[in-house]
Amino acid sequence: MKIVIDISSCRECPHFKITGTYSTDGFDSGDDWHCTKADKAIAGFVEWTEKPAIPEWCPAKLTNQQKSK
Repeated sequence: MKIVIDISSCRECPHFKITGTYSTDGFDSGDDWHCTKADKAIAGFVEWTEKPAIPEWCPAKLTNQQKSK
């Protein structure tokens, strides 16, 4: 069985993991975005206003799965 979902951000992916990070001054905070499927960092210190793009190396992208067949 194959399930395909349409997402616009890594945050919507089931393989997404987020960890909090603080700056040295203690006032700013951001999140480190991590892909558990690829075991890779997506982006570091992402502030709440930022929306990083889905990386080209994303293992869950339909185009990547089609290439591997």
